[in-house]
Amino acid sequence: MSREVAVATPGQAPAGSGLLQGPEFEVLLPGQTGLTYDFQEGAKGLAGAIDWLLRDPQMAHRMGQAAFHRTRAEFGIPNMVEGFLTALAYARGVPLAELSARCQGR
Repeated sequence: MSREVAVATPGQAPAGSGLLQGPEFEVLLPGQTGLTYDFQEGAKGLAGAIDWLLRDPQMAHRMGQAAFHRTRAEFGIPNMVEGFLTALAYARGVPLAELSARCQGR
């Protein structure tokens, strides 16, 4: 069964996504960085999640801040570059440190 996602953003504005993959879902820790609801409930389920966030703006703000910090810490450019280099190193059969040094012109 698929689930939809409602995420609290740093600006305290709830946002919804119909995706179970991608950055919105990967950042989601239900009850910590956002909320989930059953996709079969459709708009009613999304409205319930958004209503819950709107009734507790302090919690929505905390979730938004947690989502923001988790996104920056775990999904920022440095981690993307590290993941890309790791994949290249693996594909080429070269130790990561050696590939990193080559990329930096050492």
